[in-house]
Amino acid sequence: MKVFKMMSPALLLLLCSCAENYDYKEYYGIREQPSNVEYADSEEKLYNIIYQNIAEFQMQMLISDNNSAKTIFDVCERVLDDNPEFFWASSSSVAHSGNANYNEFQISARDINTSLDDIKKMCEKVSVAADNIINDIPDDASDWEKILFVHDTIVNNTHYQLDDTDKYTNTVYGCLVRKSTQTNGYTQAFQYIMKRLGFECGKVANDGHSWNYVRLDGKYYWVDTAWDDPVYEDSSINSITHYFFMADNEHFKLEHNLEKGNNFFVPKCDSIDKYYYTVDGSYLKSFDINAITDVMRRHTGEKRIELMFADDEAYKNAKESMENSCGVNEMYEVIPEGSMISYSYNDEKRMLNILVKQNGD
Repeated sequence: MKVFKMMSPALLLLLCSCAENYDYKEYYGIREQPSNVEYADSEEKLYNIIYQNIAEFQMQMLISDNNSAKTIFDVCERVLDDNPEFFWASSSSVAHSGNANYNEFQISARDINTSLDDIKKMCEKVSVAADNIINDIPDDASDWEKILFVHDTIVNNTHYQLDDTDKYTNTVYGCLVRKSTQTNGYTQAFQYIMKRLGFECGKVANDGHSWNYVRLDGKYYWVDTAWDDPVYEDSSINSITHYFFMADNEHFKLEHNLEKGNNFFVPKCDSIDKYYYTVDGSYLKSFDINAITDVMRRHTGEKRIELMFADDEAYKNAKESMENSCGVNEMYEVIPEGSMISYSYNDEKRMLNILVKQNGD
């Protein structure tokens, strides 16, 4: 049992007098919590705090110390991955004083020499570039056609850059503004515009490569704009492909590691309903020359027409038929007069590419 004794009036007066000239908080190292400390009792709240601060270009935030430095860094990486408009930002440091009840979290620009004014100007340029693409989408386009339009526009207008110019090369800024970027720049650009259009779209990265997932009509699909772009530096080739557009796991995994790894979310993409070749009518279950010429008519004027076959038997039959010139006459009837046809194959992907060379090419 604790026993409390009554102090004498004289002693109490003496203590009170001393207290006027004595800072107990300073002596015991007690610090008052600053008024701008933000309390996060869940990762969701922490995510929102970090998001809001970066959105307002706040480089420093004070976060309650019930969140470890690792948690803060991890959640910040999620924020940056989910929001390509924060392409300029990088988590810098987490500092904690032993007698404080908060962490000081510092955000910096990717290039520390970039001023805040320049960051805002870069963000505005990205926004304008994205709006220009969005405004070019036909008014009557379906959701699938909108996604295809963005994919094709990025691929057709972006130069794959082998070396970094600076720390913004491999970002949405490099892709949409400079039109020269690397893998992550393609990924961020597609994600940025999808979000502006209202689609659920995210990023997955493994083995030094990144790509997107997008949700359409309740199902997830894979998109890799970088690997659908065959254009590299010092190359005049310009032949867009669609093998990685709205793909399912089965087709995508041939060239992608779909393990969860360090990714926060990796969806299961098990439908080919919106796969490019399914919607385009170029996903064939047999060598059907009428179906093939229908595809060629729809793609009149294009230099490369892609056909995918549903299984090994159908692909083998198609390859043998083409090598024996079966249906070639019918093909020539649907291309511009004077054009020449050649073929290329991809056995692993079960693809037949019809290459049309027109006069003057």
